[in-house]
Amino acid sequence: MNKTKKTLIAAGLVLLMLLLGLLAARESKLFWQQLRGIEMPSAETRRQNPHQMPRYLNVKEVAVRCHKSETEVFAALGITPAAGDEQLSLRELGDKYRITVEEMQNRLRPLRDSSGRNGAGKNHE
Repeated sequence: MNKTKKTLIAAGLVLLMLLLGLLAARESKLFWQQLRGIEMPSAETRRQNPHQMPRYLNVKEVAVRCHKSETEVFAALGITPAAGDEQLSLRELGDKYRITVEEMQNRLRPLRDSSGRNGAGKNHE
């Protein structure tokens, strides 16, 4: 290979590296702008309805919040629990038993309404 060919290859590689660097800088800038546009969730934006039970809770946590037993929570949901269901979140239970979000919230509403906020309630299982 002669000297001019090597020089042309080196110049081509330098131009390719510059082009890739410019593309990476452009993508980084766009990513940063999108990242800055994301607002952190607040108490107001996390849940639309503050009276809804969060779907990430499992049955035991719902029972504690409502001052009821796990059996009462399953009964309110209309579910005959299988082994391990007490560990599933409300979302997972809804998917497993094909219960919609609205249906699940409506079924839990009587438990939530009767629980009160003073901490009095039934013993947990």
